[in-house]
Amino acid sequence: MATTLMATLLHGYQQHASQLKGRRVWVACSAGRDSMALAYQIHQLYLQGKLPFAPQLIHVNHGLQPANDDWAKQVKTWANTHNISCQICHANLKGTDEQSARNGRYEAMAKLMEEGDVLMLAHHADDQAETLLMRLFNGAGVAGLSAMNEWTAKQVGGKTIQLWRPWLTVSRADITVYAKANNLPYIDDPTNFSTELVDDNSKSNNTRSWLRTQLMPVIVQKYPKAVANINRSAELLGNANNLLSQQADKLKKSVTNHTLTKRPYQQVLDIELLRQLTSSEQSLVVHTWLQGNKNDEPLPPNKQRVDDVIKLIKRTDNDHQTKIVWQGKHHYTVCRYRGQLYRLRYDWLVWLKKPIKAQTLILGDIGPESVDGHKCTDSLTNSQPTEKLVLTIKDDGNISWQVDLDSLKLDHAKRINVRALTREDKIMLTGHSVAKSGKKLLQDLAVPVWCRASLALVLADSKPVMLLLPTQTWVLS
Repeated sequence: MATTLMATLLHGYQQHASQLKGRRVWVACSAGRDSMALAYQIHQLYLQGKLPFAPQLIHVNHGLQPANDDWAKQVKTWANTHNISCQICHANLKGTDEQSARNGRYEAMAKLMEEGDVLMLAHHADDQAETLLMRLFNGAGVAGLSAMNEWTAKQVGGKTIQLWRPWLTVSRADITVYAKANNLPYIDDPTNFSTELVDDNSKSNNTRSWLRTQLMPVIVQKYPKAVANINRSAELLGNANNLLSQQADKLKKSVTNHTLTKRPYQQVLDIELLRQLTSSEQSLVVHTWLQGNKNDEPLPPNKQRVDDVIKLIKRTDNDHQTKIVWQGKHHYTVCRYRGQLYRLRYDWLVWLKKPIKAQTLILGDIGPESVDGHKCTDSLTNSQPTEKLVLTIKDDGNISWQVDLDSLKLDHAKRINVRALTREDKIMLTGHSVAKSGKKLLQDLAVPVWCRASLALVLADSKPVMLLLPTQTWVLS
């Protein structure tokens, strides 16, 4: 069994050697059988010169059970005995369910890690089979049923780390034999063997342990090769998901309104182009569009949410009031306006409502002599200083809106004023013969209600010359 585990680990290292080069490698060690076995095997292979890195353990103390402190001490003592580096950290959990515990672990470990570090996890074939079945019972699609990837990037704590699961093809039984043969002092977490769906002591959801102790033995008794076969299905579904993701990205790009889109805060699709897709293509695009990338939303939207958005797309009335709220990692509002479908982040909507600071620029021979803006890049995110002189129109410390002064092409002006557009301002749009103000002007501009507080007016020597939004610019007559 030791040969199987070692060969699998070394094969994984050879596959990912280029990705591992120059990165710091950590091992998540819970004190359980699987992670202790992985840590010990890495240690042995390092001493034998077969791996270029020694294990650096991270143990997370959840504080959910009275014995958690003892587990942390046991891991630390064992690591010290073998001269293995070991860090103990504490999780700040927002719940007692499996997902909350997982998120808490990653957040705690990420605090010790640097951008790009690798975290090795001891998930094995039985874990993979359980994950696929849990997702199947919850109605997951192709992406969910591809279960866990051997190598994947994860955004956590404001940084991106790499997760490496080298033992996904190794069985729990093989790891048990190896751990016992090497007298590893591992701990059996009692919650892993609960036969109840809800633990009476912690009130946590024990779906995985119930599946492991009650359902899987029945399945394996009927289908002895079930675990291996489920893992093969996960691999095939993973390949299919890769192809679907590529197709989804192409389709999404073809129907995206790139002018109005400001990632990650505002993403916009053209409804007319969406309607030209088949029903399957529409569902695929909406599913991908709602989730964005995994840094936006680690978990995909459910089918009901996708179906609700599809219904919104198919509506033929002019009702712009209907909104769909999605409580993802970020709070989102999905709505339509003037033939466009918007996915709006909550912090973006709050920022749009904040007032515009009135500013005056006096232009001299060497450029602006008095500027209330800052030297920074032209973007909608936190900015870094550069030599480019721009005007900061709105900045709350998180989202910043700056405009490059050169792009305004107002070299002839001696004084530039920037302020919020008011109802009293009469504006002559290019190509129009009548100046308009208030609601009529906003309708002609097709400015959505949620953007109107961020509509800025630029005046050159007291003459209106430009209207600005974070996503659009209008040059005036």
